[in-house]
Amino acid sequence: MRSSLFRSRFVLGSICATMMCTAGLNGAIASGAEGASAQAPSSSLDKKLASTKDQLAAASLAVTRANAAVDAATAQMPAAQAKVDAALAASAAAERQQEVAKAAVAAAQAAVAAQKHQVDLQQAEIDKLALQVAGLARQSYIGGGENQELEILLQSQNPSQFATQMQAVRRTSHANSVAYDQMTAAKLVLTEKLSELQRLKDLASQQQSVADSKAQDAENAKNSAAAAEQSVRDLIASRQSSLAAAAANKSQIAAAYRKLLAEQRRIAGVSVNIGTQRNAQQAVKWAMDEIGAGGYSNLCLKFVDDAYNPTGSRVGTAIGQWYRAKEHGYGHPKDRNPPIGAQIFYWTGNPARHIAIYVGDGLAVSTDADNGRVGLIKMTELDGWGDYVGWASAYYG
Repeated sequence: MRSSLFRSRFVLGSICATMMCTAGLNGAIASGAEGASAQAPSSSLDKKLASTKDQLAAASLAVTRANAAVDAATAQMPAAQAKVDAALAASAAAERQQEVAKAAVAAAQAAVAAQKHQVDLQQAEIDKLALQVAGLARQSYIGGGENQELEILLQSQNPSQFATQMQAVRRTSHANSVAYDQMTAAKLVLTEKLSELQRLKDLASQQQSVADSKAQDAENAKNSAAAAEQSVRDLIASRQSSLAAAAANKSQIAAAYRKLLAEQRRIAGVSVNIGTQRNAQQAVKWAMDEIGAGGYSNLCLKFVDDAYNPTGSRVGTAIGQWYRAKEHGYGHPKDRNPPIGAQIFYWTGNPARHIAIYVGDGLAVSTDADNGRVGLIKMTELDGWGDYVGWASAYYG
């Protein structure tokens, strides 16, 4: 153990010297993105980084404004909801009035039907009387009209026969007169019934107009409620769409910014980190302080994760960490020149594979490097554990 620790401390001195030289190349990078972008651009990469940072600031402002717009739209919801409630109440009231109007129409139509029946009965009575009058008229015509009494007198054999025939004629005339009177009275009644029928029809028509008006009121109220509700939905949807677009734009710019920063740090010899609480130098220091610790045997990914103390999500395996970083553009397959703080990967016999932290000068801090403990190990020695996959920035996005 003592010889191992002595070797570790000896190598640590050369690593620290390497790190100091690296920091001297770009001291601002060692303190994070803000320090790097604060320098006056002296290269094409620096200019792109500064420009992208400005774009990122503008995109962040756009997201803030879009959020405010969503909040403003949401603040309109109570008033809009009140309008919807009022419109729905008006619709319900109009529907109730429509039902009342429908009942009135039904009653008016029933009265029209009843009156029409009475008219039909009266017309039948008039038709009956008309037939009776026509029959009496024929009898009068056949009997001789105005000369009927003279003809009866001439044809009578005696006064008794004349009197009898005249009495029959008078009875026929009386019946004819009564029938005419009855028909005249019936026609007067029919006229009254027809007048009442027309009045009831007019009333039914008015009731139908009222019902149609109430139905239209109900429909208008429903449409008003639907329009009020839809206007609020459209407003919020529009604001949310703008927010999503602003957030997506910011995300794209942020990704471009991180890649430029990663490239700048790579050139400076220091790895970038995404979604961590420690930067590369702090992670390396933490890892160096753990040399000799025995609590991470067979837990290489946990050790590296703990070194960076991520705020983002952790994955389940070392190879999973590699694939995630590579997918987002932070993996460098087979590149054997990793910057300090980079995560290096090996295709070992373990299904989870292996991950370690590069600390410079061809050395890495790895679990199980010293009799199951954390220790310093050369990358060339790690090659004996399995094929070298590559290195990646600490990505926990």
